[in-house]
Amino acid sequence: MRRFRPVSAMGSLLLPCHTAFTLTHFPAFSYPRLHLSHIISYSLRPLSISSSSATSVISSPPFLRSEHPVDPKYLSCSLSDKSPLKLAVLVSGGVDSSVALRLLHAAGHSCTAFYLKIWFQEDFENFWSECPWEEDLKYVKAVCDQVDVRLQVVHLTDEYWNNVVSYIINEYRCGRTPNPDVLCNTRIKFGAFMDTISGMEFDFVASGHYAKIVHASSDQPLQPSVLELSKDVVKDQTYFLSHLSQSQLKRLIFPLGCIPKVRKRCANLRSYLISQTRTVKIHREYAFLAR
Repeated sequence: MRRFRPVSAMGSLLLPCHTAFTLTHFPAFSYPRLHLSHIISYSLRPLSISSSSATSVISSPPFLRSEHPVDPKYLSCSLSDKSPLKLAVLVSGGVDSSVALRLLHAAGHSCTAFYLKIWFQEDFENFWSECPWEEDLKYVKAVCDQVDVRLQVVHLTDEYWNNVVSYIINEYRCGRTPNPDVLCNTRIKFGAFMDTISGMEFDFVASGHYAKIVHASSDQPLQPSVLELSKDVVKDQTYFLSHLSQSQLKRLIFPLGCIPKVRKRCANLRSYLISQTRTVKIHREYAFLAR
């Protein structure tokens, strides 16, 4: 367990991934910079939650079950014409990533689901009243069980601290306000995670973001991959993906990007999820780092 030295309080700071901390318990920012060798050496640890414990809390709605047919018009951004592809699918326990996984499975791809664990509860065990990531995993496991998709947990706590949390706090000290979601997407979800699975030979990495990527055609392979607005402009998230490099974009697909009216379906699905558990909190990837 790390030993922490107090630092001066800074007021309330906005951070992603529903992480609430008391700043006075953070260490001084003396962690070494992240090296590629540190990322690659991280092992993928199998999920330890049993099927029974997950499904006893929540069962998947009909839309997420493999026996329920999916309208082909919803698969436009799932590369169904290139199936079967080997895909790494990022899942969070939220509605959007669950629907994305279901769409990719329906498109005929070989999917492996990955949950990124970035919580610091081992270091702050005396300050937590609950472990929200464990609840998220129960949702993820229930969905993966329904479509018979393997689930693995990737531990990126140190990467998240080094590349997002400490960076944001230092920038705020200097009077600058970087966007936490942009950093998390660029450096963690599609940065450290992609490096971690680089030896597993996945064709693409997918997530539940509302965005669209147009890849180069087979007859023009040198053309860049283009990030475009989602058809659901209200929920579009291209701004939060705007710092991704070409090397990252070329490896990504976003199944929800071609669905023009996904809001009603997701709202209904969210209502279903809430009705299946006693203490569900709507998934918002924000929280306050308070004094």
